[in-house]
Amino acid sequence: MENGDRVGIIFIHDISDTIPLFDIRLHANCRGKGYGVMALRWLQEYLFEVKGKIRIEG
Repeated sequence: MENGDRVGIIFIHDISDTIPLFDIRLHANCRGKGYGVMALRWLQEYLFEVKGKIRIEG
């Protein structure tokens, strides 16, 4: 979220599987501003540290 507006969305498919699949979609005017990097860092922390996954695919 930026100023109350959604900048994109993350889908995590098959989260109960050993190798979940993710999809990140950013709004066109939010690309190139570092949101993708922030999303990937959050995703990495969530899936590897919280959920205990050893591999993900996107």
